[in-house]
Amino acid sequence: MAPRRLMLRVAVAALPVLLAGCFDEPPLPETGLPVFLDAFTTGFTPNSFDPANGADVKALSIDKKKSHSGTSSIRLEVPASVAGYAGGTVLADKPQDLSETNALYFWATSSRAATFDQLGFGNDFGALTYQALLANLPLTTEWTRHLIPVPDPSRLKAELGVFWYADADPAAYTAWFDDVKFDYADPASLALESTMADSTATVGLNGDFSPIKGLTLRYNDLDGVQRAVDSAYPGSGPAPAYFNFLSSNPSVAGVDADGKVYGLLAGQSTITARLAKALVAGSMTVTVGAYAPATLPPAPTLPAASVIALLAKPYTAVPVDNWGPASPSSPSSASP
Repeated sequence: MAPRRLMLRVAVAALPVLLAGCFDEPPLPETGLPVFLDAFTTGFTPNSFDPANGADVKALSIDKKKSHSGTSSIRLEVPASVAGYAGGTVLADKPQDLSETNALYFWATSSRAATFDQLGFGNDFGALTYQALLANLPLTTEWTRHLIPVPDPSRLKAELGVFWYADADPAAYTAWFDDVKFDYADPASLALESTMADSTATVGLNGDFSPIKGLTLRYNDLDGVQRAVDSAYPGSGPAPAYFNFLSSNPSVAGVDADGKVYGLLAGQSTITARLAKALVAGSMTVTVGAYAPATLPPAPTLPAASVIALLAKPYTAVPVDNWGPASPSSPSSASP
């Protein structure tokens, strides 16, 4: 199969386009929060990404002839990549508290063997703070169940974007999804493994920053394959906002919600992280330097005998008691 093409941040420039005809009342689930069970949950609406960027607004429909269970499934007509892509997000009409769940479950199949580019949650056409992404998921003609873990469920107490998708392929095909819901998975079976690359960085005090490097989050999928959770594109790592970052010397360096390390005072600090209560392997050593201008001034050219210097090297500075220009101890006629 040809290399994947759709490695784009489809949500950033996305324009919600309402998809009609998907509002039958769904059955109540046994557990968890349903997104789609024979129909989209009341108040959950599929919206296409911006057609001006190539999204096919007619790609998604409800298939009442094919399902994993019940009577219906989500049908996605994935176009050939030269014709655009199938992409959109399912939005809740009010914030959803997902803190009692820890995974998004779904069943998937396709008209032929294919690789689905991007699936996830946390995309609400606004800030992508908690966006989660499962990239390059293999699909077959058999129904297979998968899940995407919520890195830290305590962060998702007011989520609007409950399911998003984006895919194109060299040749068109059809993908189906069914029984999509948030639910609770046994943490032992998920086997979350989070790491941060051991690294060093130097930042200044003039607004410089360095991103946290090499965050990863891997887990065991329901098909027995270990997969990764990314944030914006394959290999981007999980969203930093799910983590608590700790500075060994917080007066020297801190970390913002986007995982950017910034300097506060010249010195050195070690940055570590926790995901929920678990310590993340790895650390980042940050050296904060004093401010230095990006461009240094030209070297002085006047002979020393013509200069009375206060600070400038290579001249010898003249001691001054008071910097005021009218002070008797201040030089009265200093050359530049």
